[in-house]
Amino acid sequence: VHRRIEYLRGATRAYVDALYGSTIPPDLLDSAAGRLAVMRSPTMWWTQDGIVMGTEGNGCCPLNCTHVYGYTTLLERLFPDLAMDMAYSNFVRNYDPAHGAT
Repeated sequence: VHRRIEYLRGATRAYVDALYGSTIPPDLLDSAAGRLAVMRSPTMWWTQDGIVMGTEGNGCCPLNCTHVYGYTTLLERLFPDLAMDMAYSNFVRNYDPAHGAT
C-alpha cells in the first residue's frame, strides 16, 4: 500500500469526485456507495484464480455467501462478469449433492 499511496490517493479522490460531483440525489449516492464499498471489504474477495468468495462476517457459511451480494442489483449492473462468477459459485461450486442444496 505504501508504495502505491499516490496512485491509491488519486484513484480514491477521482472516485469520490465523480460520485459526489454528480446531480444524483445524496440519499441515492450514499446507498450506491455503500453497496460498492462491499467489493473491497473483508467480507468479499477474489482468489488468485479469479473466483469471487464472500462471507457474512459472522461465521455463517464461510466463503460461500455470495448470495448475500445478490440482495442488490447494483453490483450486477456495474460488473456483470463479477455477478456471473458469484452465480456460478452459488449454483455450481457450492452445490452439495448429498443435500441437494448449496
